[in-house]
Amino acid sequence: MATEKLPMHSKRKELGEVSRQNILDVASRLMAERGYDGTSMSLLCKEVGLPSSSIYWHFGSKEGVLAAVMERGALHFFESFPEPDWLEGTPSQRLHQIFLRTGTSLVEDPLHSEFLQLQIRFRLNRDLHQGKGFFEIAESVRQQGVAFMASWIFRAYEDLGEDAARRLGDYLAEFGVALIDGVYLAAKAGSKTPTQTLLNLAATSLAAAADEFLGNKSA
Repeated sequence: MATEKLPMHSKRKELGEVSRQNILDVASRLMAERGYDGTSMSLLCKEVGLPSSSIYWHFGSKEGVLAAVMERGALHFFESFPEPDWLEGTPSQRLHQIFLRTGTSLVEDPLHSEFLQLQIRFRLNRDLHQGKGFFEIAESVRQQGVAFMASWIFRAYEDLGEDAARRLGDYLAEFGVALIDGVYLAAKAGSKTPTQTLLNLAATSLAAAADEFLGNKSA
């Protein structure tokens, strides 16, 4: 039986997409390890095994590479979480479950961990990157992360009413993101406390902050 051949333009398109993803894989690793400024185009070309013209053809510039890395990392992370039909228990218990699942994925999954490391590097050097071509996309990805955290807090507490749950999510989202960042940095720094223990403690802190906020509002 004869094998159907792909049209030449389709084959080129397929090879081009493979090349593009390979560039993004390598760029994500290098920029997470070295930062944006520490990742030169010459190093990227060497690691990818392609001439600079190929990278410029796909992304236009080094700034375009980072923007694409950020977008892809966010897409992969957010798509990896299904609707939280598995949540059980009280609102604070559900928040604990959500935080543990999100934190474990970001801190321990290699691809998500790489994405988080790149995000933290961007935030640490945020002022230096203002005005660069990737800044708006990187900032948008950061805001998506905060909105993602707010939406999960909302889902944990939605039984208390939509308005109250939404206010709580808006209030705690930045704190939740900061807790995950802190656990990640502690783990990377070689903390003697197991990562899951740190995540459990952070989840308990977030739930306690939620209970305090709700108690103050009802007083």
